[in-house]
Amino acid sequence: MLNGLGLSMVGEAIIAKSNGEAWFLFGTFGLILVNSGLCFFGTAVGIRYANRS
Repeated sequence: MLNGLGLSMVGEAIIAKSNGEAWFLFGTFGLILVNSGLCFFGTAVGIRYANRS
């Protein structure tokens, strides 16, 4: 969910920038969400394989 929302926000920021509108906050929050999603995913994979017997 975080990855998809973050990528959507980054896409909106790209469109806003090409239209000459304010884009910085959309882009920043989008990148924060994408990175958060990747961290959650990586942590989940690490926990899954750490608990493997």
